[in-house]
Amino acid sequence: MAIAAFPATFTYSGIIVSDIMTIDQSMKIGKIDTTAFPGVVTANAGTETSIPGLFSATVKVAGSWNKGDPGQAGMEAAFFARTTGTLLFKPTGTNSYTAQAWVEAVDTKGDPKKQVDGAWAFVITGPLTPA
Repeated sequence: MAIAAFPATFTYSGIIVSDIMTIDQSMKIGKIDTTAFPGVVTANAGTETSIPGLFSATVKVAGSWNKGDPGQAGMEAAFFARTTGTLLFKPTGTNSYTAQAWVEAVDTKGDPKKQVDGAWAFVITGPLTPA
């Protein structure tokens, strides 16, 4: 079986973040209820209807924890300072996205027998722009 390798990259505030193994991106559009109830004269009375609402997105990256990496150090500093940064990421190696985001969570998992794993979750605070 062949395995395709995609050169996924992740940049935080202009600095490439090293040792990232996965990039997860979740996007959704909320819905606004426009249901008309019986007694209201419309074509869809009594039928659930909706229109697109607000867009939201989250990005999660994970890999090997590397305290000496400037990108990872920048994400940690932004987390404690509660500041936003600019994300530029290519989860498939070809599709790229940019956005302003703040670091919502930092998770580390240490094991004395192997490397320390790190994971960062970001909340997008504006448009997510495909490039």
